[in-house]
Amino acid sequence: MEEIKKLFSFDKKVKRAEFIGVYLFGVLALSILMIPVQEILPEQMFGLAALIAVVAYFWVMAANFVGRAKDVGLKGYYALLILVPLVNIIFLLYLVFLLYR
Repeated sequence: MEEIKKLFSFDKKVKRAEFIGVYLFGVLALSILMIPVQEILPEQMFGLAALIAVVAYFWVMAANFVGRAKDVGLKGYYALLILVPLVNIIFLLYLVFLLYR
């Protein structure tokens, strides 16, 4: 339970391996797990389930980017760069390849 709380927390530093793991797991989990859910649930319920999953995904990813930015010595506000097209790719690569300061 503590690990799940940590995923949603903005008050932590995230090391590179954890950052990559959470990022890849989040992308794969959201895309792969929603396929069987779509088959099981009625259309109206699937929309609600997808909305909940997407909100949780974005919250975890935002916490992950803020934590990694803190780990490399930046303020958490730099995680907002993820919202800027093309800059987000450069920022992601910066966070992946830079060691902590």
